[in-house]
Formats: sequence, structure tokens, C-alpha cells
Amino acid sequence: MRPKIGEALTRLCSLKNQAQFTTHQLETWLATLSIFPPEVVNRAILEIALSTDQFPDCGKVVAKCQVEMQKKTKQVTQADPNKPLKGTVDRVAAAFNIKVS
Repeated sequence: MRPKIGEALTRLCSLKNQAQFTTHQLETWLATLSIFPPEVVNRAILEIALSTDQFPDCGKVVAKCQVEMQKKTKQVTQADPNKPLKGTVDRVAAAFNIKVS
């Protein structure tokens, strides 16, 4: 799954004139974003890349992915789109092999 979003991340760096990711940064972003379907991540990255916003931090991409996922499920939620959902944090922790309570 990771290579499927790597191209979008590379394009984001190019479109935003951002220096290339270090290997650790790329692995961290890929692990984080791998909890979402690649097509959701790619859409989020491309929408952000084509906006006038500065280069985003990973949290902004995660927030955009969460919104896209909610649109796909057509689930109405009161959750703050700027805060990670508990399930998102749990899945990222698992991707990092970090235990959380």
C-alpha cells in the first residue's frame, strides 16, 4: 500500500517547493497515512497540493483524510475535523508499533 501514496507525497513536495523528505520522515508519513485507503490519501494530498496553502504538516493531511472517509461512509458526525479520531490514533499507534491506552 505504501508505494501507492509515495508518488502523491513526492508530487506534494514538488508542488509546494518543499525540500525532500529524509528517509525517516518519509517512513513516518507513509506509516501514518497507510491507515487510510490509497485513493483517499491521494485525493487529500492532491487537493492540498493544488491549494494556496503552505506545505502541510502530516496532521492536516490526516484531518483531510478523515473528512474524505466520512464522506465515503455518509456518516454524520459531530467530531471536530481538526482533531484525530480515537480510531485514527489507535491505527497510527499500531502502524508505529507504539502501545497506547
